[in-house]
Amino acid sequence: MDADQLIDALQSPSAYPHATGDFELFQTHISWVILTGEYAYKIKKPMDFGFLDFSTLAKRKHFCEEEIRLNSRFAPEIYLDVVAIMLDGQGQPRIVAQANDRDAIEYAVRMRQFDATQTLDNLAGAGVLSDADIESIGISLAEFHQRLRDHPGPASKLQPVPGSPASVWAPVKENFDQIRPLLVRSGELSKLDQLEKWAEGEYQRLESSLQQRLDDGYVRECHGDLHLGNMVKLPDQGGKIVFFDSIEFNENFRCIDVAKETAFTLMDLESRGMAGCANRLLNTYLDYGGDFGGLPLIGFYKAYYAMVRAKINLLQVASMTPEEIASHENYAEFCRYLELAISYTGHKKPFYAITCGVSGSGKSTAALSIAAETGAIVLRSDVERKRLFGLSPRQPSDRKIYTQEVSEQTFSRLANLSQIVLQAGLPCIVDA
Repeated sequence: MDADQLIDALQSPSAYPHATGDFELFQTHISWVILTGEYAYKIKKPMDFGFLDFSTLAKRKHFCEEEIRLNSRFAPEIYLDVVAIMLDGQGQPRIVAQANDRDAIEYAVRMRQFDATQTLDNLAGAGVLSDADIESIGISLAEFHQRLRDHPGPASKLQPVPGSPASVWAPVKENFDQIRPLLVRSGELSKLDQLEKWAEGEYQRLESSLQQRLDDGYVRECHGDLHLGNMVKLPDQGGKIVFFDSIEFNENFRCIDVAKETAFTLMDLESRGMAGCANRLLNTYLDYGGDFGGLPLIGFYKAYYAMVRAKINLLQVASMTPEEIASHENYAEFCRYLELAISYTGHKKPFYAITCGVSGSGKSTAALSIAAETGAIVLRSDVERKRLFGLSPRQPSDRKIYTQEVSEQTFSRLANLSQIVLQAGLPCIVDA
C-alpha cells in the first residue's frame, strides 16, 4: 500500500477505534494531518531533505515520539500519544494503541483536535488579540524558558555546538548566499548588500556575547518555531493560550538561545504591524523572566528571522528565472520582509525617563503606553524588588521587602539594568 492509498484508506470510520465525524485532510511538505472529529492524527511523509530525515519507518516512529516529548512540555492537553497503523485481515489499515514494530506499517501522533480558527495568527488577523492575550504569551514564554534551565538538551552531541558563534553566523550567511542568485533588480541587490554588511558588523560586535550566553546556559532546548500560527487559544479552558508544533526533526533548529526564540515571536508580531503588541510582550517577558542580558541580541536575531521569511518567499518560486521571480506576487512579500529586516538596522536614539507621582496616580499605565509607542523597555521597581527575594510579579509579598536597605538594593539594581538597556540601544523608562 503506497502513501496515497494509506491516507485515502485512513479517511474511513472503520480505521479508528473510536467514533468519528467528518474527515478533513491537511498536508504540508513534510506531513499529513487527518481530522476525525475529537482527534487529529499526524503522519510524517517518507522523505529526506538533509536537515530533515523521515526516510525510514524507524525514523518516523522516533520523530513521532520526539514530537510528543517536546510538545508535552507546553501542550499536554493536545499531544496525547504515538499510535501504530497496521493492516487487518482484509489488508485494510487500522489505528491501534499498541502494536509490535514488526506489524506496524506506519506511525502517527494522536492529538486532541482543536478549533483552528482560534490560532493566534487568525485572531490577530481578525483584530481580536487583547493586551491580556499578549501578556499571557509573554508570561508563558518566560516560564517555559525558565523551566528549561536544568534541561539544556543534547547540544553537546552536535557540531558546531548550537548557540556557539559559528552556529549562529552560518545560517545568517546562508540566507544572503541563497537569496542573491534569485535577484535581478539593482535596488534590492543593493539593499541586500547593505544588510549583509550590517549583519557582519553586528556579528563581530556580538561574538563574545554569543559565546558568553552559551557558557552561561542560555542556549536551551526551546520550541524552535514560535510564531502566532503555532499558538492557540482554548475556549474550553477559559481562553488559555498554549504553544504547539515544536520542531522535532532537527535539534539545531530548537537548541537555541532563549533570546533568539523571543526575537522570532517579536518579529512575527512586528511583521503584522503589531509593534505595540511586540513591545508589551517583550516587557512582560522581562518582568517574568528577567533576561535583560539577551536584549543586545534581539535586533540581530529579528533581522535574521525577517530574512528567513524573505528567503522562503523566493525559494517557493526558485524554479523561475530571476526576471520571472521579480514579477511574481511572492516578490512583494520578499521585499516587505527585506524592508522589515533593514528597519532593525537603523540608528537608534534611546532616551531615559523616570516616572514620579504618588501611588495609584497612573505611572505604570503611562509608562506602558509610552513604551508601546516608542519601543521602550520599562523597568518596574515593584517587580525588581520582588525578584531580589525570588518572587514573581504575581506573588504576594510582605513588609520585609520594603525596608530602607531593600529599597537601596532595588534602586541599585534598577540603575544597573538601565545601563544594560541603554547600552543595547533601547529607550528605557524606570517606573518607580
